[in-house]
Amino acid sequence: MNKPLEKTILFGKMFFSKLRTLKTNKDIIKHFVESIYSLTRVNVIYLDYHKTHSLLSLAHHKGNLEFEYKMGIDLTEDQVSKILLDNKIPNLDKIKGLTNYETFPIQYNNILYGVLILDGIKDIQTAELCSKYIPHFASFLHTFKQAMMNKKKIDPTTGFHTKKYFYKTLYELFDKDNKLGLIVICPTNLRAMEQINHKIYKLRENEFAILVRENLTDTASTAEKIRRNLLMKGTRASMGVSSYPETCHDADSLLYTAQSAGLAIKNKYRVCTAKELQL
Repeated sequence: MNKPLEKTILFGKMFFSKLRTLKTNKDIIKHFVESIYSLTRVNVIYLDYHKTHSLLSLAHHKGNLEFEYKMGIDLTEDQVSKILLDNKIPNLDKIKGLTNYETFPIQYNNILYGVLILDGIKDIQTAELCSKYIPHFASFLHTFKQAMMNKKKIDPTTGFHTKKYFYKTLYELFDKDNKLGLIVICPTNLRAMEQINHKIYKLRENEFAILVRENLTDTASTAEKIRRNLLMKGTRASMGVSSYPETCHDADSLLYTAQSAGLAIKNKYRVCTAKELQL
């Protein structure tokens, strides 16, 4: 076996072995950039792509390039598509000092995560080596980001959605042109909640929430059906119900009024609407 091939195989084993032990996106990118440099010995720049359509310089190893715009290059949707199709970054001339370079999109299933720039390429093997490892790296990066996203969404102890994800969903769903109902549930048995056929958010140790696109009457009806189903399984529950715009005026008060209704009938194991508290 020739030495370049031995070096490539060794690089692959070491690269992916360490990659799996890293915990943050920044460390993963840093390891990738340093590994590519050790293999190619050219200037390596990694531009991290964000959904705000900008490329931010995240890592720059062993380079001597002058960045005219240190925060990166703003892009439009069309320009992002061009990177994926043509491996060309618009306005790359804003980065001074680039000589003989190539760009490599870090993409998985047409999702762009970043762009690798190699500057000072002297032989074709350098580009070929990068082309070999980038798809594997992109796949890993996709899996890592999905895992991080799920970690923020799911509570590991119950399997329900987290409070943080509840607030994110609440603010996304809340629209003053539409109706939105909220059911807050305090059950006697947490395991019975797994049988509910709705997306459940864990707010506190014994407090859960369900969001529905319904008015107050329909939200209360849905809550009552859930309460009866839980009762059939031997679990009692107190439920507070609220809806926009009938019992609140914004997203935060939707949660507050539903919690207040639930608190008003705590341990009475029935459904209470925020409307009842206003009477």
